[in-house]
Amino acid sequence: MNKNMFNCFDEFQSIISEKRNVYSMKAGLEGKKRNEVDIFEVMTFQGKKYKLIQLTRAGEKKGWQQFFDTAPGYLKAYENSRSVPDLVYADSKRIITEWIQGTQFKRKNMTVQDYEQWGEFIAKGLRDIKFKRIDSEIEDMRREVDNLVKWGVLSNKRSKNIKQYFDNGVITYPETMTEGICFGDTAHKNFIRDLNGALRYIDVFGILRGPVERVFADQIFRIPHHYRKAFVVAYEKGLPYSKEYHLPFFHLLQLVQKIHIKVIDQKNSRMFRKKYHSRKIESTVKNLNKFLDAASDGKNLEDWMMNC
Repeated sequence: MNKNMFNCFDEFQSIISEKRNVYSMKAGLEGKKRNEVDIFEVMTFQGKKYKLIQLTRAGEKKGWQQFFDTAPGYLKAYENSRSVPDLVYADSKRIITEWIQGTQFKRKNMTVQDYEQWGEFIAKGLRDIKFKRIDSEIEDMRREVDNLVKWGVLSNKRSKNIKQYFDNGVITYPETMTEGICFGDTAHKNFIRDLNGALRYIDVFGILRGPVERVFADQIFRIPHHYRKAFVVAYEKGLPYSKEYHLPFFHLLQLVQKIHIKVIDQKNSRMFRKKYHSRKIESTVKNLNKFLDAASDGKNLEDWMMNC
């Protein structure tokens, strides 16, 4: 347990000298009327700074309670690693961590060395790794493809393409896939180089237990294509295990799942959200079609993924 851990929220409140809601201001500037959480920059009488994350009523209605239930356990998986914010208090509605000062990652300022360090850092951030057979994932994807055809999102031709690529070996897959605790949302803004020059991951709710290869296949498309290869090589170097990645397979898997989830979200959403979901679906379907076209043209899919 962190030595600065508070026993109760009242104990924390008693030492606060200043509190500033930084997330509400940002949400207001972005045009959000109701945010799921409030994020406070808190200063104590001793001059120490903390981040207080508090669940709002809007967040409760949108199911964010689950993140407050799981996030403390994920943060504790990194205890003493100095790779994520130190957890100092948590209850069902609040999470308090250290406030990390430093320089936020920005795409325009990144060098090849930054991307190499970033790739290795993300790989070394894996925790509680387990391997499971791939069969159920393939069955799930086949079912999701059939659903997307039934809902009119994918054509029969595209569905046949996907199945043919598996049958004729254009897209190969491993016998097992990896699950573990990992940095799920790897947007540039979620990383900081702290005042000591160390990389830190700051998105408390971005840490998740998930399918590592599928998350990674999504991550690499956040990287400008001319840095992608260096990022991937560094990531593989940092992995705590040796495994062939089959990136094209996991890229296809995550695209199909992403479309499937967005369509279900659209079906369950209120009317004013449907246009937003439709744009997101169209964009992801477009990316899937580009990938399938590259496969049809006989391109080396790993090379295509590094350069598209």
